[in-house]
Amino acid sequence: MNILAINTANKCLEIALANGQKVFSCTVNENAHHNEVIIPEIDALLASHNLTIGDIDKFAVVVGPGSFTGIRVGIATIKAFRDALGKPAVEINNLDYLYALATSQVSNVGAVAIKGSQNSYFVAKFINGVLYKFPRNLTKDELLMYAENKPIAMFELDRELTNFAKIVKLDAKILVNLAKNSQNEQLVPVYYQLSQAEREKLKQGKISIKTAHKKDTDFIVELEGEIGANALNREMIEYMLSDKNYITKLVYFNDTPVGFIILQITDEINIVSIAVNKDMRNMGLATKLINSAISLAKRKKLGAVSLEVSYNNITAYLLYKKLGFTLRRTRKHYYADGSDGLEMAKTLN
Repeated sequence: MNILAINTANKCLEIALANGQKVFSCTVNENAHHNEVIIPEIDALLASHNLTIGDIDKFAVVVGPGSFTGIRVGIATIKAFRDALGKPAVEINNLDYLYALATSQVSNVGAVAIKGSQNSYFVAKFINGVLYKFPRNLTKDELLMYAENKPIAMFELDRELTNFAKIVKLDAKILVNLAKNSQNEQLVPVYYQLSQAEREKLKQGKISIKTAHKKDTDFIVELEGEIGANALNREMIEYMLSDKNYITKLVYFNDTPVGFIILQITDEINIVSIAVNKDMRNMGLATKLINSAISLAKRKKLGAVSLEVSYNNITAYLLYKKLGFTLRRTRKHYYADGSDGLEMAKTLN
């Protein structure tokens, strides 16, 4: 099988060609504009091995994260080949590629990172048996925290991380192998930094937290339902809204409810459930809800805030860990979907 894979998401343009079992490649330095050189370079690489674009059986493109302009150039190029020739085209995530390079070149990798804008980083880390891609950009301090004093693999040197970064070398064989294994034909760009408009929206919006009442049941039930197999049902939510041993709070954005937290009050506060609307996530609202629970526990002079989180819910697990929660115990097959439950707690002074 002949495979053509391109990566325009980084400063250096990379083109990989698999001709049967042989893999060839070319790279173009960062001073060239990808849109100006990509077609001539592809033509030259094919011609040097007596091939034409019509001889390619499968196309692949790195869809990011990385340079948004470069990503669009790569996707547009591969889509044009796909549509003109009727051949399959698949996508590769740049963090998957970086991690594959890192594991073959760097010992004891703590995380992999790609520099974004606004002094932030696209980051992935191997957690609970999977390569977890953080759903938002991390700051330098967050990246260092999650790397846990281990090397951070990067495509390019970043002066902010000189003492921590390990630069990997591009490897066409690894890129081709990812292309062979990918079945994802969506070709959707990966670029999850907050846009300027989103940052302004968050900055100008009014955020408030208020106690929920019976009239809020439908909103809580609907949002809770997005959790899936482990969600609370309506009967349970109605009970918690009426029982004095439970407190439910809503977070509002510009007077519209966008999330909730359900708390059980015993000799400590237990976070029973927490959720935020999909289009409002990664904006710090869950953190505000959790901090409200911590503040309530302090006012009531309780010793801790606790919770249970699925082993598979890495996003939530990392948030709790960041806020100072530590593992108490693991409950095997605790959730309805069969996943283990991690009991975590934050001890208060």
